[in-house]
Amino acid sequence: MSNQILTQTSRQAPPATIVEIDLVRDGGHIFYNRRINDRPSVTAQRITREHARQIYEANANEIDRRTMGTVDFGQESCTWSWTVKLVEIMAVAL
Repeated sequence: MSNQILTQTSRQAPPATIVEIDLVRDGGHIFYNRRINDRPSVTAQRITREHARQIYEANANEIDRRTMGTVDFGQESCTWSWTVKLVEIMAVAL
């Protein structure tokens, strides 16, 4: 029985992919950044307010998110940033 416990605890955790998404509003423009496992995959891509709102709303319930400033998708010029970190655990066949 102790051998079985040793076998179970010696398994490595399944690999994970960590995706971090940033939305940055500077004046009238919103920029999209994405990092996968700390490596940039999209940097400062300009996106529409509507697309930014869709990303924001789709990830509003994620636990690991940060905001600097007040997120506002309106017409008025403003400055803010919002970041969400998503962890995707990859399935491993046993």
